[in-house]
Amino acid sequence: MNAYKSIFQAVAAGATLFTVNRRLARTLLDGYALYQKGCGTTVWKRPDVLTLDTWLSCRLADVGQEGNLLNPAQSDCLWQQVVRADLLKQKLDLMQIQATTRLVAQAHRLVVDAQCLNHLSHYQVAALLSPEHHAFSRWQSAYLHRCQQQGWIDGAALTDHVITLLDQGRVTAPTLAVFIGFDEFTGCQQRLQDQFIKLGCRVEVEAPRPSQNIKIERFSGQDEREELTVAACWARQQLERGAKRVAVVVPELARLQNTVERIFR
Repeated sequence: MNAYKSIFQAVAAGATLFTVNRRLARTLLDGYALYQKGCGTTVWKRPDVLTLDTWLSCRLADVGQEGNLLNPAQSDCLWQQVVRADLLKQKLDLMQIQATTRLVAQAHRLVVDAQCLNHLSHYQVAALLSPEHHAFSRWQSAYLHRCQQQGWIDGAALTDHVITLLDQGRVTAPTLAVFIGFDEFTGCQQRLQDQFIKLGCRVEVEAPRPSQNIKIERFSGQDEREELTVAACWARQQLERGAKRVAVVVPELARLQNTVERIFR
């Protein structure tokens, strides 16, 4: 952890360290504890080392709105309700409701991130849209209307919501914000950084640190199950060879969690 000494010094001085995921946050918290012990410190204040999503959620708690944020399961349920109601109204049938709503939610997040919410309804754009685009536009409008009607905060709009709270002075920005582990920033994250700077916060981005002696191999399975099975076998081999830590990255883990647990156990 000597490579992060300058970061730990900044954190000790009051900087807020934003990590890309919880695992990195835990690793850096452990490293910070070792750093403090190495400095001869026996007691220290818990550092502000957390994921960006956690910090955003804490800002909602600051203004008493933490109960208004839709979690992923609630958001997915709402999308399904909206899509089913629209299909019934349009007298249409759709077999893969859950798969469709996952794609719709992903598209919605991209639209919010690019700040294009009102563009689909523009008459010049609407004339060029396919029936699928019009369906998405209806579903998105209904989803956002339900959120506004119930006072719910959409997870995709959480960052922009907190930016508004910052702009209104209802929550405060950190003095120094250090982002670490991010390969690239979304539009929402870039807007948050701009808001920090506007409020006098210094923003620093810690570039990913290159690893040494990397061996890269590529395997393409027939399906997700085969890929997971091969990954599980590889992980077991590494442990049997004496590896102390093994990491497997699984895209869409929430959807595949049951399958992953079954295969890896």
